Amino acid sequence: MLAPLRVPLATALYALIGILLARYWYDGVHWPTWTTLGVAAALAFCAAPTARSQITRRPLLAMRIFETYSWINGLLAAVAACATVLVTVKLAAAGGDDDPLKELVTQASAALTTLIGGIVVATKDVDETLGKRIAKEFQAKFTVQGQEQEGKVTLERDSAALLAVFTKYENGWTDWSEDTRAARIKSLEDNLVTDRV
Repeated sequence: MLAPLRVPLATALYALIGILLARYWYDGVHWPTWTTLGVAAALAFCAAPTARSQITRRPLLAMRIFETYSWINGLLAAVAACATVLVTVKLAAAGGDDDPLKELVTQASAALTTLIGGIVVATKDVDETLGKRIAKEFQAKFTVQGQEQEGKVTLERDSAALLAVFTKYENGWTDWSEDTRAARIKSLEDNLVTDRV
């Protein structure tokens, strides 16, 4: 029921967080903005290496970590919205009450904040891109028996784990979209110990 509202609600949430961060900034409380930016940066730098290290041991955890990129984008959108509001207020204050530039800057700020949030959320909403990235990460960690490669976990031919990672049509898995990805990775995790060579 709420699925069609997912993108607009997420955009509004990130914009609201940005406005709250700007309010705190103007009240002289800078740490929430810096903390949000720091958390987003730390997640951006640590999420992929951490997830990669878990693929062959805890595939479901690895998948969930890769999926945190939507939160990272959201936090960055909130900081960008905050910066937009800060610049707008600074320019509007410099312009005075009767300055047409003030209205222009206010409207441009609102449009830019919405655009930033919309772009980030629309990017997040395109699950196909995330699915392809996760598929590539998982496929880089496994190989089939008879084609062993150093640094990759070898799986038995026609095993459930191998099919979960590499198949295009088994079990109705035609892609790596959110639901399919969860089923694939669950199958991989359930069969990894027995299917490993």
